[in-house]
Amino acid sequence: MTATSDLNVRAFIGALLTVPLVTSLPFAIPMLISATLGLHLNDTAFVLGFFVVASFFGLPTYLTFGAFMFARALRRGRTAPLQLVKSGLVAHVLSTPLAFLALLIIEPGDALSGGIGFFFFGCIFAPIWSTIFAVLYKKLS
Repeated sequence: MTATSDLNVRAFIGALLTVPLVTSLPFAIPMLISATLGLHLNDTAFVLGFFVVASFFGLPTYLTFGAFMFARALRRGRTAPLQLVKSGLVAHVLSTPLAFLALLIIEPGDALSGGIGFFFFGCIFAPIWSTIFAVLYKKLS
């Protein structure tokens, strides 16, 4: 039997919703400014846009699978960043087949490459988002 711990709901929701903003807004703002001014950033715009697009694709599974796994870990007293990174990675791995199925329905011809891309980039972004979530949750608690 595992010991349970209280979940600070305000800190949980605050951290959960802040992570996508923290990871995409710093990149979206320069893109918007450069587009407004008519500047052509080429390679820089691609790099900046990458983080914004990654947030768009990862957000649905982060808010569902990630939220569930984070809440489960926190209720079990696992508040260390490394423990929450593990929960985030498990959530990502569990959500990948669902993302592949969605891609198969939306764009059957590109589902395999899209699913591989989702898995690969998610393995990079899930630990980043999980670490930021852990830090924010601790600060907000």
